[in-house]
Amino acid sequence: MAAWTWPVASGERMEIAPRVRVTRFGDGYEQRTPDGIHTMLRKWSVRLAADESTVKAADDFLRARAGVEPFDWTALDHRPGKWVCRSWSVSYGPGGGAELAATFEEVAL
Repeated sequence: MAAWTWPVASGERMEIAPRVRVTRFGDGYEQRTPDGIHTMLRKWSVRLAADESTVKAADDFLRARAGVEPFDWTALDHRPGKWVCRSWSVSYGPGGGAELAATFEEVAL
């Protein structure tokens, strides 16, 4: 499996939204249960600021996977995982600098 090897900025944000099934009853009571086995998957907002060629290589890596094929990455919390990236943006600045901002979503295989 391919691996994301580019350094991302420290201080990026992780989000966890546990998947829960909720059954609501007429009297206001609700019952909550986990939705599946892997209910605590992480989502990271990451940023890579580098020269144009480095950002282009990272962009090509994400394009090759097209939001479908997972890749390996060790997150900033030092826990490895399998990830997909369904959306990202690239911006170019003066002097040959560039930035890639992406959302990595953990997947269970």
